[in-house]
This record gives sequence, structure tokens and C-alpha cells, in this order.
Amino acid sequence: MQAKGAPNGVLVSGSYTGSALKVSFGVGLVQLTDLALAVGIDFEGVPSVGLAATADFCGHGASVAVMIDSTNPMQSILVGSVSDILARRDAVPGGAGGP
Repeated sequence: MQAKGAPNGVLVSGSYTGSALKVSFGVGLVQLTDLALAVGIDFEGVPSVGLAATADFCGHGASVAVMIDSTNPMQSILVGSVSDILARRDAVPGGAGGP
């Protein structure tokens, strides 16, 4: 965990490496790993928040990161990626070797 002072506020961030959270839904298990969190506030009381994580859902991998900068929304960002996707014959017409 670390804290950083800025000319008009403060930002505190931290990370956790490893398996952090396992949640079971009716369709499968979601496991969050490698979490990161950033929380900031300026001297006027306007917050900023960021979150990043890697998720595993039924064997499909995904990563997501979001940072919302309330003081300057143009510097906000949302990034994500998905991996290990296989199309099923019954789910995609004409796909995955289907008719």
C-alpha cells in the first residue's frame, strides 16, 4: 500500500496478489485474483476511484481495469480483455465447425 500527495489532494493505492475472492453463481464459479484498488480525494472533496482485477469464470480468463477521475473525467479509463474463448456448436450457428 502506498499514499501519494498531489498539489490538490491525495491518492492511496494498494494491491493483493493471489486468489482473493471466489463466488459461486448458478452457472459457475467466478474467481478474482491479483486485485488492485486506488482511492483519491481532492481538497474540495471530489473523489477518484480505480479498480483492477483478473477474473476466471468457468475456465475463461478476463482482466479489467477502471479508473474514474472525478476531477478530470477526460482522464478516466475502462480497459478489459477476455481470453480462452471457445465457440460451441449449439451456441453459434455455422461456427466452430457447425453446419
